[in-house]
Amino acid sequence: MATSSPTIRSISALCILSFLVLDVGAIGVNYGQIADNLPPPAQVRQLVETTTIQKLKLFDANPNVLTAFAGSPIEIVVAAGNDQIVPLANSPEAALQWVQTNVAAYPTTNITMISLGNEVLAYAADSAPSLLPALQNLHQGLVTLGLDGRVKVTTPHAMSILNASEPPSAGVFREWEGSIIIPMLSFLAETQSPLMVNAYAYFAYINSPNVTLNFCLFQPTPEEVKFDNVTLLNYTSMFDAQVDALYHAMDKVGFNNVSVAVGETGWPSKGDPYDKGPSMESAQLFNGNLIEHLESGVGTPWKPGNVTDTYIFGLFNENQKPGPLYEQNFGLFYPNGTQVYESGIMPPVSPFV
Repeated sequence: MATSSPTIRSISALCILSFLVLDVGAIGVNYGQIADNLPPPAQVRQLVETTTIQKLKLFDANPNVLTAFAGSPIEIVVAAGNDQIVPLANSPEAALQWVQTNVAAYPTTNITMISLGNEVLAYAADSAPSLLPALQNLHQGLVTLGLDGRVKVTTPHAMSILNASEPPSAGVFREWEGSIIIPMLSFLAETQSPLMVNAYAYFAYINSPNVTLNFCLFQPTPEEVKFDNVTLLNYTSMFDAQVDALYHAMDKVGFNNVSVAVGETGWPSKGDPYDKGPSMESAQLFNGNLIEHLESGVGTPWKPGNVTDTYIFGLFNENQKPGPLYEQNFGLFYPNGTQVYESGIMPPVSPFV
């Protein structure tokens, strides 16, 4: 493991400051661990508490992480994998045991959500019919243990659940995906849980020749601003357009009482020479402007003042992630705790400290 940096070591005063930061939009970050050089969870906690990050989303329920964050104000999202969906759907007892083991066992860790699976409709379609029963069983487990008041349950989807998204008012679910999602929306509304979607402006940029880089980075030229001729609203970022397309899709099926949460979004700082998009400058602009946008409290054009619960991907560069080189370079931090670039998550040091 790399030697810890001064950023990680010198934290006592900054921790106090970070607790005083009251942003309109709480910043969330995904804490992936597909790497062999990451700091131990206790050191990660020290690092996170020097920042304005207020939420961490895990891809499992790692007991070492949950123990390390005991007593921390950082909100934690724990996860059950795609392979657990069918067993949890088939057995309320198994779901109750999962909640006991991975949530109730950590009473001083600020666990606020269970994320079930990841992009199931896109990559684990055979498990899709089991998604809602599994969500219901996990929620019932929370009810049984008296935890449903503070812990929500949802599942992250891919943006491909939409058949159309441009302009945002055209947002509509695909037919098969809608057959799964619409009953799920009733559950989410009843439990006041969000529809969670992984919304990457980066992938929209590299896969869509008509999407400009400036629009994705929150800095379009006047000619690049997109006008929705149905709502008569202007859009200055792909992020807002994606979020509002999801709201319009829910409106069309009768649900205007479910919020959207963005489970993953981000931009890689490095890739192979032939890759379109990855760069230190673009990553800094995207995440820096996203954080500023969320903290401003402005919301989206269709939902003004409604700040989207958002989790940036990710906390660290992960050197063992499979796929193209850019997949390993979405992190805000290097494993030694230094920033890959200045994104705006490190608060200024108070002159009184």
